[in-house]
Amino acid sequence: MKVFGYDSPYPATFSGQATRPAGMVQLAMSVQDCKTDPRWTSVESWFANTTNWTWFMTNKSYCGYDPFVKAMRSSKTRTLSNGFDWFADPAGIARNILSSQQAGGNWPASQDADLMAYGEAYQTAWAVTMLVQGAVPRTLTVRSSPAAGVHVTGTARGNTNYAADVADQANANLVAPAAASISGKAFTFVPWSLDSAPQPRGQMSLQIVMAADRAAEAIYRLAGDVNDDCQVNVLDLITIRNNLGRNVAEDKNWQYDGNGDGRINVLDLIACRKLLGAK
Repeated sequence: MKVFGYDSPYPATFSGQATRPAGMVQLAMSVQDCKTDPRWTSVESWFANTTNWTWFMTNKSYCGYDPFVKAMRSSKTRTLSNGFDWFADPAGIARNILSSQQAGGNWPASQDADLMAYGEAYQTAWAVTMLVQGAVPRTLTVRSSPAAGVHVTGTARGNTNYAADVADQANANLVAPAAASISGKAFTFVPWSLDSAPQPRGQMSLQIVMAADRAAEAIYRLAGDVNDDCQVNVLDLITIRNNLGRNVAEDKNWQYDGNGDGRINVLDLIACRKLLGAK
C-alpha cells in the first residue's frame, strides 16, 4: 500500500493508522497552505469519516496517534472538516489515551500482535507527550498603531507587530509602555483595543482569556498631538487652552492632559509648546 511519503508492507487497514498521519506531518512541515493540498484533503476526509475514526481509536496505536497529533498541531487544525474536535471531544484522542492510563499513572505496553510492540516506558512517554502537546494553541496577534516597533511585555511579550501561540483557554497578559520612541518620534499610550473593542483609557495592562484566536492593538498618539491630526502645532495649544480645568475622567478630556498628571492646566500648555513642530 502507498500513502503519501511512505510505502508499507502491511495490509491497508494496518498501514493507514501510521502512514496516513505520517504523510500529513510531512505535508504540514513542507508545504505552504498544506490544508489546500489535495493530498491533505484526501487523508483528512478519511479521518473525518466516523467509521474510520472509530476504527482508528479502537486500534489504540500510539505510533499512529503521535504523528496525527503532530500533523494537527503543526497545521493548527482544531477540528476536522466535519466539525469534530479530534482532541477534546469525548470520542477524541485525549479521552482515548486517558482511558488506558493505569492506577500507577503509567500506560501499558502495546498489544499490537501484528505490528511492532512497545514497552510501558515508551507508551507512557508517547501518551504524556500527546496529552501535553495535543491541544492546538490559540493565536494572539499583537499590533500597535500608528507605528510598529513597540516593545510589549507580559506573558506573550514581543515587538509589534507579531503573533504568539498561547495554550487554549490559558490567560495571556500584555503590558504596553506608557511612552514609546519610534523612528525618532515620541508617542504616548492611549488605550488597548481587543478584537476591535476599545478598552479603558490609560490601562496599560491587558488580560486576555484565550478561548479563541484574539487580536490586541496598542494605540498610541504623537506626544503633544491632542487633536489627533498627526502633528503638533498651534491648534493643539488652542485645543488645550479651550479645555483648561476640565475633569480628565469625563468624556474624551483625557487627551488634553498632555503631561499625564491627571489634570488639565497650564503645565499641559507648556508641555505641548515644547513639542511644537513634531509630525
